[in-house]
Amino acid sequence: MAQVLLVENDSVIAELVADELAAGGHMVDVARTGPQALNKLRMRRPDIVVLDSLPVCDASAFIELYREASGSDEPPIIAMTANGPKRLPVDRSEDSGLQLHPSTFTI
Repeated sequence: MAQVLLVENDSVIAELVADELAAGGHMVDVARTGPQALNKLRMRRPDIVVLDSLPVCDASAFIELYREASGSDEPPIIAMTANGPKRLPVDRSEDSGLQLHPSTFTI
């Protein structure tokens, strides 16, 4: 069982994803904003972060702040979006630690 921090601003999507993760045996903590997620990260380190593209604190900015808050002990991030073909600007350099495994899926 993994401790998951779900960062999702849309309440309907947050509930759907949280319910599916919980049904799979995972413990889920939901944050609605980037700042709220960073506060939760400071209080408890999850095993993994599931991150939506956020309207106030975009995913790239959140990841940078997240890395600063987590230090060398950062849990992996799964980034998701319901924005279709919109592309997030990402640092694809080897130093970024980004591993891309693109696929389309539904839960």
